[in-house]
Amino acid sequence: MKKAWGSAAMIAATILWGVAFSAQSSGMKFIEPMVFTALRSMVGVLSLCAVIVLFDLVKVKKATFWGTAESSAERKELVTGGLLCGTV
Repeated sequence: MKKAWGSAAMIAATILWGVAFSAQSSGMKFIEPMVFTALRSMVGVLSLCAVIVLFDLVKVKKATFWGTAESSAERKELVTGGLLCGTV
């Protein structure tokens, strides 16, 4: 079952990769590259947020911004790591 799930995930990723390339090529005719990249990133962020909330609902777990970080030290570590990943 895991092998079939992995194969299906790889096929889905391949299809999405190909569709994204076609969309990017045709999208460059209408908008600037930076605007396209910003919109594409926002779609990705919103999609991931929806997936996170969906997974939290399926597990009947409270959806939180911080995930499993409960203490302020853990939250500080998450923010610092996120900022470093985004700027480096």
